Amino acid sequence: MDFSDYHDTLTALLEAAHHTLRTELTSIWLPIQLGLIALAVVIAAGIAAAIRNRGDLVSLTIDWPPVLRLIVRGIVTHMGAIAFIVVLLTIRVALRADLVHPRTYLLGVAIDLTTAWVVINVLAGAIQNRFVNRVVAVSAWTIAALSIVQLLEPVTASLDSSAVSIMVGGLRVSPLLLLKTTALLLVALWAANAVGNFVDRRVQTFSDLTPSIQVLIGKLIRIVLVAFTVVVVLSSMGIDLSVFAFFSGAVGVGLGFGLQKIV
Repeated sequence: MDFSDYHDTLTALLEAAHHTLRTELTSIWLPIQLGLIALAVVIAAGIAAAIRNRGDLVSLTIDWPPVLRLIVRGIVTHMGAIAFIVVLLTIRVALRADLVHPRTYLLGVAIDLTTAWVVINVLAGAIQNRFVNRVVAVSAWTIAALSIVQLLEPVTASLDSSAVSIMVGGLRVSPLLLLKTTALLLVALWAANAVGNFVDRRVQTFSDLTPSIQVLIGKLIRIVLVAFTVVVVLSSMGIDLSVFAFFSGAVGVGLGFGLQKIV
C-alpha cells in the first residue's frame, strides 16, 4: 500500500465522520439526546449522594496500600461522573434494544469524554511517575477522540493490517500490538512496583527477621511480581511466550547469579 492509498483512506474516513456529524446535528434526535443527558446528570447526582451517605469508603481502605487508597479516593471524588457514565450507558442500551435505528451519537460522545476524564483524573492522583501518567492521559484522550469521530475501529484495523505488519519468527508484529503491549506493560510494571514497595515496607516491620532476611524477601517478592506481570501482559496480548524461550533462559541464569550474590 503506497502513500496515495493511505491518503485516499484517510480522506474517506474524514468525509464519513463529517457526514455523520452533520446528520446528527440536523436530526430530531439532537434535543432528545440533550434531554437524556440532562436527565442522566440528575439521576447520577442522586446515586452519588446516596452512595456517599451509605458509608465512608476512604476510611474502610485505611489499611490498603497507598496506591489503592489513592485510587479509591479518586473514585469517591468522581462518583458522580462514574454514576453518570453508568446511567447514560443504561439509557443508550435501552434505546438500542427498544427502538429501530435510534440516534445515540451524542450519548456516545458524552460517555467517551466523561470516561476519559474520569480515568485521567483518578489515575493522575495515584500515578506519581510523570512518564506513566502522561502515557495514560494521552492514550485515554486519543481513544476518546477517535471514538467521538467514529474513527477508532478504522484506525485500529489499519494499524493491525497485514500491510504494516512484520513476521518475527512465528509472531506477527503490528503497530497496534506494539502500542497496546507497551502501554499495558508500563502501567502493569508501575502497579507491580507499587505493590512491591508496599510489601517491602510491611516486611521491614517484622522484628523477628534480621535486616538481611528482610532485604532478601523484599527483593524476591519484587522479582516475582515483575516476572508475573510481564508474563500476564504478554499472554493477554496473544504473544506466544515460547518465542522468548532463549531470552528467558538467559535472564533466568542472570537472576540465579544475582540471587546467589544476595544470599
